[in-house]
Amino acid sequence: MKKQVNAVNIKTFLVCLIFVLFLSSALAYSGEKQAEIEQTIDYVFENCLQEDGGFGRLKGEGSNPGVTFQALVSFSSLKKLENRKINDYLESRELVNYLEEKLPRLLQEENYGTVLGLATFLNIEPEFYGVDSLEEVKKIARKGMENTDVWDEVSALKILTFFKEKDPEAKELTRQLADSLVASRDKDGLWGYSTAYSSTDPDMTALAISAIAHSRELPIGSPVMTNAYSKMIEEYYIEGSGIKSPSVADSPPNTVTTTVFLEAGYRLNQGRLDYSDEVVKNSIAFVETMRTENGGYRLDKSKSASDCYTTIFVLPTISFEAYGIPQPFDLEHNVFTVRVVDVEKKSVEENKFTGIEQAQQFVQNFASNNPNYTLMKNYKEVDLEEVSFKAFDSIIFHNDKKGSKPVAISYTRASVGSLFSKDSGKANTGENLSFEIIPLTEESLSETVVIYSNGIELGQTPSQSFKESFANPGSFEIFADSEEILTVNSVDLEIIEFPSFTVDLRIEGKDKTIFEGQAEVSPVSINVEGYAEESYIENSIMTPIVNALKNEGIPFTIKDDRGFIFGSINGIERETGKGWYFLRNHTEIEECPSQQAIEPGDGIILYRGIANSRPLALYSEGIELDHQAIQPSTITITASSPEMNVGRTQIFVDNQLMGETAPNGEFEIDLAPGTHSVKAIREGFISSKEYTINVSEIESFGLLIAVIAIIAGALFYYVYHQRHS
Repeated sequence: MKKQVNAVNIKTFLVCLIFVLFLSSALAYSGEKQAEIEQTIDYVFENCLQEDGGFGRLKGEGSNPGVTFQALVSFSSLKKLENRKINDYLESRELVNYLEEKLPRLLQEENYGTVLGLATFLNIEPEFYGVDSLEEVKKIARKGMENTDVWDEVSALKILTFFKEKDPEAKELTRQLADSLVASRDKDGLWGYSTAYSSTDPDMTALAISAIAHSRELPIGSPVMTNAYSKMIEEYYIEGSGIKSPSVADSPPNTVTTTVFLEAGYRLNQGRLDYSDEVVKNSIAFVETMRTENGGYRLDKSKSASDCYTTIFVLPTISFEAYGIPQPFDLEHNVFTVRVVDVEKKSVEENKFTGIEQAQQFVQNFASNNPNYTLMKNYKEVDLEEVSFKAFDSIIFHNDKKGSKPVAISYTRASVGSLFSKDSGKANTGENLSFEIIPLTEESLSETVVIYSNGIELGQTPSQSFKESFANPGSFEIFADSEEILTVNSVDLEIIEFPSFTVDLRIEGKDKTIFEGQAEVSPVSINVEGYAEESYIENSIMTPIVNALKNEGIPFTIKDDRGFIFGSINGIERETGKGWYFLRNHTEIEECPSQQAIEPGDGIILYRGIANSRPLALYSEGIELDHQAIQPSTITITASSPEMNVGRTQIFVDNQLMGETAPNGEFEIDLAPGTHSVKAIREGFISSKEYTINVSEIESFGLLIAVIAIIAGALFYYVYHQRHS
């Protein structure tokens, strides 16, 4: 019961925490709202800071660990605003005293949400007071999966995503967490606080969507996420307003819930909000209406006053302008980037600096030496004296005509089970890549855009998106241009020729082998139910299977549930309790097969049955089945599974049932001359392969001659002795 109480107490904190984690590194700062932001920060310190150095929900109420650690997360994400109050507090002795007092008890009590908040803050100082924040998060991940606790799973997944490329265990845990979260949905595809609860919740649904999308353990656009997002709007959106919380019947739109919903849309739309969507626009407008004159934010319209919990949560959102210009670039903390766009060469040069002084000096020198270039700050043309760096400013020089509409160009891969990540700048020869022209202002585009590769025209597109593939390996810089636009970035691609190889593959249906042989591991396109376009797999356990099925003309369908999985093969459908499962080198694969890389020498079995079934095999003492011709006779074969013989196993010869094995697994069969197939099948086991037994006609005739010769010899001996006796 104690764990349940803790979970309920920290619900509001976790909602705040998880949303903030990513906005801090992905959204562009808006200087136009600086006065409002400063007022909101003042509100937090004047009304929420308590005497013991922590933050609480109301002035004089006393500190609350969840609210305090949420404030730490928010402040940490806002450090580059160079706000004096924030910086002074993060470096203050009163904060150190508060942490020293609270941290040991919280760790001892396993107050998961609060520990996660601290772990997030400690991402700045990972070994703060001897606490290994990453290990704490791993513990919570394992505990969450063990208890099917959606709160803990979402929290851990979002944090571990930051570490998965550096820590193998974190990488494995992110896969398991995403898989577990997908399995935790209700029948409508939504999430609740835990599988122990029967009701779903828009906060948890939005947080789960965001966590899975950010982890990239499922493809962006997966119906797992898009269907949940649409269902959430259907269930919880109030027309012309925001998203409500279901905790109270007929409850009004909720500021926190609406902002969590906006983050889910931001993640699904690959790092920007769809401003053409009426639901998004109305939700943004609703959050703005919840601001009060004193700079705080109300939880909903039924509240007459602002509160600390809501305001601390919303603060990073308004500061990094979730509702303004989309940010198509990856932003790096403490790195200042100045881009130089040369439209004549169809190229973009990125200049990165680790200090603000170096960046400012570069801007001054470049402006002096290149008077024909126009300077832009945050996609607006400015004079040199107007440029002063702040958090996440976008500084660009360009030699295009003034007044051009700024756009960015981005690309996505449809690959699953990739040798490299989707945003690594690498792709395969022949792979279809999706490119998109992203307007960086509210102005619409009307002209046809020309696409260039390494300065050479590649083609034209009348829309803001196009597809392209590259037949040959090499390095390519993709650039877009027209009379009306200025492309402020380029896409650098390294095209690689995939090193294909083959593996052993066997596909077992209900009672017969569908395929057995060598299958090629090479990139292949697939149609997935629920997707308008084909997906692309290159190096996963599914790759050789799809190649084999396509090459043999065997029909199949693929669904998107817990990753891409097979729905049917050769007309054999999944059904309750029985699906398509995978063995690699005789070991069951429990994670998403589309995410499991395959290597030369692997052996794959795909079978239709129940999970964790053991494979059957046949053997016969003194005979190498499949390799050795035998004489016509009665032979004994034995059905076995690893470390045991298996009785009551059906034996099929030439596709006809001959009987069942004895309790010791043995079965006798009579084989006439010719070639015979022998197979073992038993419910709950993976059917054996089809063994081929050759009975030699010639050797059978020789045996008959030998028998006749012996009989003739015996007769001769008998007659001879009769005559001479």
